Amino acid sequence: MIKASAPGKIHLIGEYSAIVGKPAILFPINLSLTVFIQKTKTKVKKEQFQKAIELAIEKRFNIKIPNYSLKIVSNIPTGSGLGSSAALCASLSQALLKMQNIKASQDEIFQIALEGERVFHGFPSGSDLLTVIQGKILWYRKENPELIISIPLDIKISRKLGLFLIHSGTPKETTKQMVEFVLKSVPNKKFKQFCNSQEELTKTMFNVLKSADQDEFTRIIKAAHKNLATLGVISKSALEIVRQIEQIGGAAKITGAGGRKEGAGMIIAYHPKPEKLISLGYNLIKVK
Repeated sequence: MIKASAPGKIHLIGEYSAIVGKPAILFPINLSLTVFIQKTKTKVKKEQFQKAIELAIEKRFNIKIPNYSLKIVSNIPTGSGLGSSAALCASLSQALLKMQNIKASQDEIFQIALEGERVFHGFPSGSDLLTVIQGKILWYRKENPELIISIPLDIKISRKLGLFLIHSGTPKETTKQMVEFVLKSVPNKKFKQFCNSQEELTKTMFNVLKSADQDEFTRIIKAAHKNLATLGVISKSALEIVRQIEQIGGAAKITGAGGRKEGAGMIIAYHPKPEKLISLGYNLIKVK
């Protein structure tokens, strides 16, 4: 039996704009997914993401992946914006490489796992995947398909900036569907304005994380939420949760692709006085 694990992640800022080469800040969290694989003589039905990952390995290393059984154990909620698919693709890629006694670099694992992510999301920026593979806070920017800038940030997020998650409900749409909606439905001029604004907020957030300026942190999260709302990627129920948090002096935003019809996945919630968030009655998940 071979196993491999990867953590979930939070997209602190830079959703959607990262797709077109703008910067994003992401960090891994204390939720994880583990895969267990074992060689078997019998042929097992495989999902498309498995086939994509296997093909990438076979082409890169000129080998044939044998039949194997797959078991997945995870405490990362699916469809919540916490990178469950990235953790799955990263873990499976690492497990299959271990099974074949192949020592691969992080970049090779990334390139292989990215093929699985494309099955889930169509046009992934790769930011989720790099975050869960490296397990570090990342400054991420995809200049073009051949040039990805990924810089681990040597930042210990202050306890003053303690974050909570609130599950607004599982979206009806997949991440792939949400990305396609934005790229096809949002006018080019509007999307460009959104991306430029997100870029400035992301750059400012880098300094705020180091200084732990609570007022500025609140301002940036609120501004990022307002930007995302203009794209139409946040459901009414999720918008209401954010509104309530802002009313008591806090800030909140989706972390991930969001959702239009019902839930929008996990919401990052922040307040200088966490007890005020508790007073709203939501189930808060503390994030490490």
